[in-house]
Amino acid sequence: MKRISTFFQILLLTCSVFGADAEMKAVSVMEGDSVTLNPDQELQGIVLLLWKFGDNGSTIAHISGNKTSYPTKQKIFTDRLMLKETGSLTINNMRHNHSGRYKLEVDHSGGRLESSFFVTVDEPPLVFEAYQAERKSLTVTEGYPVILHTGITKLHGDELIVWRFGVEGKLLAKEDKEIKSPPYYDTDERFKGRLKLNDQTGSLTINNMKDTDAGLYTVKINNNKLTTYRDFTVTVSGSGLTSAAVAGIIIGLLMLFAVVAGSGFLYHRRMIAEQQKHMVKKIHTAERENVTLKTKTKLLEGDEIQWWFSNENFLIAEIIEGIGETYDGLDGRFSDILELDKKTGSLNIKNIRRKHTGDYRLKIIKRSRETSNFNFSVYIKEEKMIVSCGESVTLKADAEIQREDEVQWLFHIENDLIAKMTGNTREITYPDERFRDTLKMDEKTGSLTINNIGDEHTGLYKVKVISRGEATYKTFTVYINALINEKFIFDGRIGESVTLKPYIKIQRNNEIQWMIGDQDCLIAKMTRGARKITYHERFRDRLMLNEKTGSLTINNITIEDNRDYKLKIISSSGTTVKKFSVFIKGEPSFFCVGHTAVLQCAAEIQTDEIEWRFKGEESPIAEVKGGQIVPYNGPNRRFRDRLEVDKSNGSLIIKNIRREHEGLYKLKRKSSGTGDRVNAFTVTLCDSIIVGWVGKSVTLKSDTEIQRNYEILWLIEDSLIAKLTREAREITYYRFRDRLVLDEETGSLTINNITVEDNRDYKLRIISSSGTTVKKFGVLTKGEPMSFNEGDTAVLQCAAEIQTDEIEWRFKSEESPIAEVKGGKIILYNGPDRRFRDGLEVDKKTGSLIISNIRCEHKGLYQLMKKSSSTGDHISAFDVMVYGSTGNQVKDSVTEKSPLLYEDDQNVVYENERMSSL
Repeated sequence: MKRISTFFQILLLTCSVFGADAEMKAVSVMEGDSVTLNPDQELQGIVLLLWKFGDNGSTIAHISGNKTSYPTKQKIFTDRLMLKETGSLTINNMRHNHSGRYKLEVDHSGGRLESSFFVTVDEPPLVFEAYQAERKSLTVTEGYPVILHTGITKLHGDELIVWRFGVEGKLLAKEDKEIKSPPYYDTDERFKGRLKLNDQTGSLTINNMKDTDAGLYTVKINNNKLTTYRDFTVTVSGSGLTSAAVAGIIIGLLMLFAVVAGSGFLYHRRMIAEQQKHMVKKIHTAERENVTLKTKTKLLEGDEIQWWFSNENFLIAEIIEGIGETYDGLDGRFSDILELDKKTGSLNIKNIRRKHTGDYRLKIIKRSRETSNFNFSVYIKEEKMIVSCGESVTLKADAEIQREDEVQWLFHIENDLIAKMTGNTREITYPDERFRDTLKMDEKTGSLTINNIGDEHTGLYKVKVISRGEATYKTFTVYINALINEKFIFDGRIGESVTLKPYIKIQRNNEIQWMIGDQDCLIAKMTRGARKITYHERFRDRLMLNEKTGSLTINNITIEDNRDYKLKIISSSGTTVKKFSVFIKGEPSFFCVGHTAVLQCAAEIQTDEIEWRFKGEESPIAEVKGGQIVPYNGPNRRFRDRLEVDKSNGSLIIKNIRREHEGLYKLKRKSSGTGDRVNAFTVTLCDSIIVGWVGKSVTLKSDTEIQRNYEILWLIEDSLIAKLTREAREITYYRFRDRLVLDEETGSLTINNITVEDNRDYKLRIISSSGTTVKKFGVLTKGEPMSFNEGDTAVLQCAAEIQTDEIEWRFKSEESPIAEVKGGKIILYNGPDRRFRDGLEVDKKTGSLIISNIRCEHKGLYQLMKKSSSTGDHISAFDVMVYGSTGNQVKDSVTEKSPLLYEDDQNVVYENERMSSL
């Protein structure tokens, strides 16, 4: 029976649609190197795991139970794959034919996981790891040949051989033995016709040596098992001279070489060796501390800096033409924590958390276009301690404590001091009453023992050892009978809903507790047996706990919901804890640098109270109280003389907007008529704003003459979506399947069949020998404009055959439909927060959507998706505005995705006549 079950699991995974996957991660690797693809989370109790490759999704590696196998029939992966028990897949000796899509599918005890990667194989680096290479010095007479021996007696047939010359790494010869292609030789005049690779050993022969051939030669040989490095320093002596003359010339050359190289070649090699030694610099820190990743260089005019977070492969900071910018990342994890030193390019990460740990990649591009790469690995030195209630636990400081050192033990995120040992006197004190008679610090090691541990003692502990003025840290997290799982990150927009899914099977005897982050404030609870569900009053009908899955849905989310959440599942066998983070995004608002930005508000200025805030700053930047408008400059005067508040409706006006004004703006409005409301806007500055209709196409134009040696990168929110390589002009698409078209001649990008989800900011990077050019674009999706007054009946038109067509109506960017028609059957939903309760109908003849007694909470973008056997698939949308009974009809704005605000703006492009005529 077990065999049959396993067979069906394999069958289900294998037959899954390869294209229907989660967001794809872009991974870049050098030709000949290895790459490791890691799952998005730590996997426990793997039942079945499949790694697939290519558009057809053929399985290349497989775990079933305790058995690991490599069933691929593709010879390109022979002896290259290594699959670990963690689910990580390593591919050795990468070639260009290993580029493409890799997909991971896992069934495990925590649920099901799918991850996708798009791997790109780049040319080998210009400079090899000199400190790894075996060096040899040779002297050859001018006019004679020289053989540079690799030291290999016989090649196996899977090698990639790359020979380079000089400190600049000029490619001399290259051969891929695996694909049996003829060797490549440098074709310029310097070495033309004088190079020959040995077919059996990879050694390089250079005929008719010239004095200009003197210098450094480097070879790198990759095969499926190892990488071999060799380098040679070659000196060329003159011909027809006496031995004494030759010796004199050699000595002179060596002296000259020593002088010149001391300031050039040798210095450069030492720098390379030093850089390579620090290629992966490991940085240990404690949670909530500040970390600086240092470049150890000083930037000159024309130099460029790029910082990449390698775990997700997205850009987080850069300096171009002296202008430094930091980015929040795809999920906002780096929001307001990054600082960039514009003189050195060093990156400071403030208040670091576990989600910020991982690999960071630094790329320095000198104005000469010489490129250097550095890697940093940042991780929190933490131990997890799981103990039973009433037991003792010892937290080991793992430090050599000197007599003059001071040791502090801190508790929780507030860093409450619970134990301290002073230097020299070695006096130990325990100032916190919560730990009375439970703590004991070891005088010699600084380790801390907690006796008779209880629930009040669980949480984060930090030891701080101060020695000679410098502090080192180590952190611990103490749990009681808890199974610790990863933190899940969700994002959502204000006014919509978000569902926190634990992906775990809930038993009838389980008790479910949902809490707010570190506060452990209970917001939802389901009791054992009776399955009674209760909610905290502060959330007022906004929560919905699913008794079968344990999932928690938060409806009508606000900026205050931007926090950490914790789920406790209590059973007879113990307690399982899962953590979640919710990141709230504002309405996308695009503007051009130097223009006037308007963030809309529909308030009664004489009676309502309004407060505008920027990012996470405590003080407001503008407010309205008692009809009085008070604008502020902001804490660092960044808004000096730029802010106004519209006297008729409270909208925020930012004049001559600059890059420093990008970010999240929060609007808080108190009204006696409509109650308290919170809204937010995410402001992005662009070079061009593109407004397009849902279901149509938009083109983001580069307006640049593209040369053959240019590399074109298109990114969405700093994640790569399309790439055009140099010379070969190969185009690769990383997302959106078949909806993208990159024009090879112009570099422009067309997005076909746009949807509400395409309403984002895009970035174009043009990389050439003279530098990097960056352009930003904002895409606003627009529907048919429709206006109603509160209480009206709204009809959104559809022309469908109700018995044969399939229809789906969606509101804003919510995942679930609000109405659908399948097989002639009409199904109505209330919406995730029940805002449409008893107010929706679908016309039985046409499929039109009818909203009775429409209210302000119903305003927004409605998307219609129709599938018809006769006319094909069709997408359209409607922009619905709802005005109150007061008649305060505020003009549609950027944040409502209206093009009207842009009608005289030369930076805004309307994609068809219908829109430009509005």
